Amino acid sequence: MNILLINPNRIKPAIPPIGLDYLYDSLKELSYKITFFDFSLQRPGTFNRVIQEQKFDVVGISIRNIDDVNIFRKKEFISPLKKMVNSIRRASEAKIILGGVGFSLLSHEIMQETGSDFGIIGDGEFTFPDLLKHLNCPEKVPNVLFKSNDCNSSIIQTKSKNVPMNKFPAYSRSLVNYKNYRLKNSVCNIQTKRGCNHRCIYCPEPQLSGNQIRVRQPEAIIEELSILSSYGVNDKIFFVDSEFNVDQEHAYQVCNEIAKRNIKINWSCSMMPQNVTRDLIHEMKKAGCYMIVWSIDTASEKMIQNLHKNFDLSDIFKVSQYCDEMSLPCCYSLLFGGPGEDRDTINESYNNISKTKAAFIAVGAGIRIYPRTQLYQLALMENEVTKTTSMLYPVYYKERYTNNFIIPYIKNIFASLSNCVMFGCKVNDQIQYEIDKVF
Repeated sequence: MNILLINPNRIKPAIPPIGLDYLYDSLKELSYKITFFDFSLQRPGTFNRVIQEQKFDVVGISIRNIDDVNIFRKKEFISPLKKMVNSIRRASEAKIILGGVGFSLLSHEIMQETGSDFGIIGDGEFTFPDLLKHLNCPEKVPNVLFKSNDCNSSIIQTKSKNVPMNKFPAYSRSLVNYKNYRLKNSVCNIQTKRGCNHRCIYCPEPQLSGNQIRVRQPEAIIEELSILSSYGVNDKIFFVDSEFNVDQEHAYQVCNEIAKRNIKINWSCSMMPQNVTRDLIHEMKKAGCYMIVWSIDTASEKMIQNLHKNFDLSDIFKVSQYCDEMSLPCCYSLLFGGPGEDRDTINESYNNISKTKAAFIAVGAGIRIYPRTQLYQLALMENEVTKTTSMLYPVYYKERYTNNFIIPYIKNIFASLSNCVMFGCKVNDQIQYEIDKVF
């Protein structure tokens, strides 16, 4: 079987497609002929020639993002995806399979919109190879979408099944050209766990990877880090878990194993300010962590409650103190525009975050609405959206209010902080430059 794998992501800076890299290990053992086209590194103009010159049986497209999640630009990626599928159709009879976290967000809608043959929800490393063996009877494979044979070609979804991550091996990371990604100053990535058991009102993560935490064996993670190191990837590694410390004990074990094996790497991660101890921060620093991004979204007591966060203000100051004691730089990530956001909550966040010892403060505005979240239900009740509103294209909660009041206000108030950058609307170009160097 001749298979083409595609990374269509053109976001800058370029992001290595970790999902396809993991998938490749499952495929190469099955003696398939694999071709990889990476739009982040290869010239788009050569894509049609690849499609036309080779007779592919299957084309797999990994969708990381459906838009740029930026209220300033609102750039959507579904239209380019449709054009890509159409160009493949014109040049090839290959079956088209979509997957990736972006696809899982709105799988039925993307299948209908693009006219692809199959879709995979969730863990593609196991589902994709299984589907290849059952293209004529996809109903036998969990986590698959396919077209029915009825006159309407309706979409059928098979039963759901999550694979325990302790079965995930140390992947060879041999598909992606990491040398060229490093030349683009890209951050390389690794995953230590999947799933999220939190209930933030806007976040679809529990739907995408499950609401139970699935952890990988620390030994497999360390072996994979060693493999990346052998490729020259020793710094600017990002742990792409939803939050590194969502399982505190596992995070500690991973760090302890890195230090024990004396692997010389530099890495960063996103964390929440609960489930944190001095010992964990100390172990992270010893294991090569060079920065923590605290994804708090708000430093307002009211908004912590409104967003259904699982921490309180004291946690924000506590972790700031821990990082300061360990001389470990940290960044606080704020996101304004949720239910109940007003002048008072913005001022409260500003005043509280100003008291921390953050190296950077990353400020964003506008909360993207995703279906099947609590925010979506609230938006329905408030007539911000209707049941016929397409979520394939960017829709933000109270977008007019965010654009007319929140963005100008936070741009003005946070401009006084020298360590602040507002994404999409730069407050301090020098800080943006410094963040770009770090990440």
